[in-house]
Amino acid sequence: GSGLWRDVWKVDPRAEAASDDDENSHQDNDIVPPAVLKVMKQEHPYDFRNYDRHRRDALVMERLSSSEYVVDIYGYCANSVLSEYVGRTLDNLIYEDNKSKDDKEDG
Repeated sequence: GSGLWRDVWKVDPRAEAASDDDENSHQDNDIVPPAVLKVMKQEHPYDFRNYDRHRRDALVMERLSSSEYVVDIYGYCANSVLSEYVGRTLDNLIYEDNKSKDDKEDG
């Protein structure tokens, strides 16, 4: 996927583990969740302003990691971040929530 500032990839270590012949990797398969790698697009300048934006973003994610409403951050480096994979979009969540409210009002 892609946003305005970053390109985004789902990184799933379980796919790598499934291709290994090592039996231990299959046992760990269920405890290694997928993640998201976000990298700043090359069209944006690599400068202090952008570096500081990503640093602050990572700092906020780290400080709010105890909240169930903020994705976990696994690490960041310069203009890239590795974070928790959620599996649905904000639009999905909003529309599902509105649909369940509408169903309750109709019932």
